[in-house]
Amino acid sequence: MKQPAFEWYYIDAHCQGGYDIVFTLHTLPFMSVFDIVIWDLFVYKENRPYLHRFSTHPQNRLQRQNNPLLLQSDGQNYLRHEKNGIRLFFKEKDIELWLRLKQSKPIYYSTEKNLLPHSETNTYFNWTVFTPLSEAEGQLHEGSHTVSLQGIGYHDYNAGNIFLKKELKRWQWNKLYFGNRLLIIGNIEDREGNTKLISAISADGSLRWATHIKIEKKQSEIRYDIDDETFVFKEIKSYGIDDIRFFTCAPERKDRWSAKMRELIAYYSIINPLLKPIRAITTNVRYKRFRSEGILNGRTNCQIFYEEMYF
Repeated sequence: MKQPAFEWYYIDAHCQGGYDIVFTLHTLPFMSVFDIVIWDLFVYKENRPYLHRFSTHPQNRLQRQNNPLLLQSDGQNYLRHEKNGIRLFFKEKDIELWLRLKQSKPIYYSTEKNLLPHSETNTYFNWTVFTPLSEAEGQLHEGSHTVSLQGIGYHDYNAGNIFLKKELKRWQWNKLYFGNRLLIIGNIEDREGNTKLISAISADGSLRWATHIKIEKKQSEIRYDIDDETFVFKEIKSYGIDDIRFFTCAPERKDRWSAKMRELIAYYSIINPLLKPIRAITTNVRYKRFRSEGILNGRTNCQIFYEEMYF
């Protein structure tokens, strides 16, 4: 397989005390024209943004080791795969995050799934799940304040050789947590109107891919028919927890000075509240995160953590 045009590693953890951790390591960022690696941390508390920190490093300084995987920048920030789990350490100024996803079974490397609804022979957008459902523990240090983290975690990998904005219109990923199980539903739509549904069910550290998927929505109720199982989710509460914008550029334009200037203008319009009115002009991708609480099949408490991307 050819060198991917983009690549990222994703982790989230949902912890006691209302904390949600979302971390992404973009080793080949699709949303930057610069040759950098992005370590990106979002923390939410009680369904609201709590903090956002990121750091950038030159791509040629990223240390990479395979079998087991180790990715490290600046001698301290690292993502490491171990026999029975994942370790992450992230530091940026006054913020430190230490997180471990642990499980009784070895790390599960699922079969690659091409997420493109319709792809040519040499194009791909692959998704691999490393740890679908595991125990999460760690600490978040904010200056002199420390929060202990205990909950559940998830870890996957994405890579492809396409320009996402040109090929895709939108996607939505739902993760339904109930009991000791996780149901994943992905819905991807390309620019030609083709859609692709992907689903998997996790229990005991493994992942089972679905071959039959049907979704029906009716007001506050969603019915998922996944192979020989039916899941009916009735929503009680819903929260929009973040609305993120950024700029992405076609590969053939990345070396132009105008593309670099456009990305910098977009960046400052995002971080500067005074420039908020021009964000819709300076950015061209929108990424939203949500959480829903409800009852599954009339008897089981269920939480959905989901995201929507609009290209």
